[in-house]
Amino acid sequence: MKIGLDLDGTLYGFPEFFKAMIESMVKDGHKFYCASNWKRSKWEWHKKKIAHLGINPDLISPELLDSKQHFLRKDGPKNKARMADQLDVVFDDHADHIQHLTKTPIMKCPGKKAKKRPSDEDIIDRLKGQTDVK
Repeated sequence: MKIGLDLDGTLYGFPEFFKAMIESMVKDGHKFYCASNWKRSKWEWHKKKIAHLGINPDLISPELLDSKQHFLRKDGPKNKARMADQLDVVFDDHADHIQHLTKTPIMKCPGKKAKKRPSDEDIIDRLKGQTDVK
């Protein structure tokens, strides 16, 4: 199965759940893809945030992220539907905004129950003193 994961309010909001799911399902040959409206050029930064949560970011592919992202914010749902059409299922906290645009099942993560995502400052503090950080 090809599984899409939104970042804000989803992977960042429920890291323990997704860590367990990713680790378990990758062993069975399933693939995970970032299905977020972030630009691909920001992926290295998000990898650090994902690693900060204890999740191996190399288990999540950024290949569906838009490399240019010239769409307007209001076009975000169409961009997510484009990604969803290439996947078997997507986890997203804004499922209601994209479900009508795709036939791919969208699993809604309850955003109000999500943990606050790690701030850039949290990541920077954790990375200070590490010599392997580029």
